Amino acid sequence: MQLLRAIPNSRFIASQLKMPYLKLFFGVMLAGWQTQRQLAYMANAFDAIGRATQAGDIEKGWLTVGQVTGLIHDIPTVAELMERMINQAAAVAGDLNVKLQG
Repeated sequence: MQLLRAIPNSRFIASQLKMPYLKLFFGVMLAGWQTQRQLAYMANAFDAIGRATQAGDIEKGWLTVGQVTGLIHDIPTVAELMERMINQAAAVAGDLNVKLQG
């Protein structure tokens, strides 16, 4: 089932790669069953991610969230965050003022 659903999705991938569809299709077919299955999952994932992120359909699409949560080590309080934002905005405003006057 995944392979059949991947056919229209792979047309989109071929167009994005600016590659003739039949070249992509036959390349995948010659790659072997394991690779065909993995590429079918990838083609279907592109479609599902696009549905959620571009079309806003979170019922039929996938949202890719949570991949970076393990990389976040700086968790400021709201007060600290607001202070940082205000200081950064003031610094940017100061830089712009200097550039506009100079």
